[in-house]
Amino acid sequence: MKLNSLRKYCLFLNLVTLGFLLGSHSAVHSRSIQTDGADFHIDMAEVQGVLSLLSRNANVAIVTFQTEITESFRLKGDNSANGKKVYNPSTTVIIMDNKKVAIQVKGTFGLEKVLNGTIPKLGRVDSIVELAQGFPMLHRDESFRRLERLIPNQTVDAKTPPRKFLAIWPTDGKNILSAKFVGPITDRNVEEITEMAEFLKKNDLSKIAGTSAVELLESNNPWMIYLGLARLTEQKQLTPKNFTRAIESLPKANTQEVTYQLLSWAYVSNDKQEAVTSALIEFLGKSAPEKEKLALVFINQFWRQDPTNVQRQVNLSELQKAAQSYRDKIANVTTRKDVIHELDALIGFRPEKK
Repeated sequence: MKLNSLRKYCLFLNLVTLGFLLGSHSAVHSRSIQTDGADFHIDMAEVQGVLSLLSRNANVAIVTFQTEITESFRLKGDNSANGKKVYNPSTTVIIMDNKKVAIQVKGTFGLEKVLNGTIPKLGRVDSIVELAQGFPMLHRDESFRRLERLIPNQTVDAKTPPRKFLAIWPTDGKNILSAKFVGPITDRNVEEITEMAEFLKKNDLSKIAGTSAVELLESNNPWMIYLGLARLTEQKQLTPKNFTRAIESLPKANTQEVTYQLLSWAYVSNDKQEAVTSALIEFLGKSAPEKEKLALVFINQFWRQDPTNVQRQVNLSELQKAAQSYRDKIANVTTRKDVIHELDALIGFRPEKK
């Protein structure tokens, strides 16, 4: 599978810099990519890491992992050879005797499916990997970000079934723990990822025209939709309606994240107010009530956290006029009762002038 065409497109690079990585003017927290029916969360910085590895024609597989850690712990000591284990159910990060920080991975890896290249031999591991970064900058440590998904987020025992992960090894990766692990994922996620892998085998994304990238937004596979948005980003052909179309196609759990991406993109551009306003007006009444409500909830919260965002993103008076018209139209529609509540909040919003 030739993935060299992904060389330039670390997904949403410009958008993410406003949020989780560098902090944004809006002070909105980072959000997660999700799929229906799955406890599968992958933050945008993690997506960047995945695509950066894929761009180097990495080795890719779906693997299973049966952890043997039933209780997590921190290891404390006084610079002596004997450390005392203090159990902590929330983390498998260890503070070692030399005050360095490490992460423990203990369990057995199995192979579900090879998607690209040649992967290292899988099997049982019992390793403590020292980290370059400690608290509170742990989330910036490269090894921690690669391995943190292997940490069980709940109590496990011998009866707990193995979890599945997307594992991506760089071309020079020689062992299991040199991989980036994404997940845990469900059987449905495996199907979605496999579809994306097959697509990348047959298509050179660098040669896909803008219209073909837009067509990816019609997919029922979230991974394909994000590929489409990424391609449009690389081509500098992204429009506000691409975001709202993605919201319509993606599971409702993705609604607020993509809304955030739209507003962040608008903030950076600072010359797309009319186009963003038009896309949001067109969005009203077009999506399922739950998605519409979620988008409006986020917009209302976003602007109230920092009203100075608004003038860089939309023509507020025009949007409020359309919102009032739409509210009058659905006043007696019981299925959009929550939407009406959020429309009232939007219509009544008055940013303070500084």
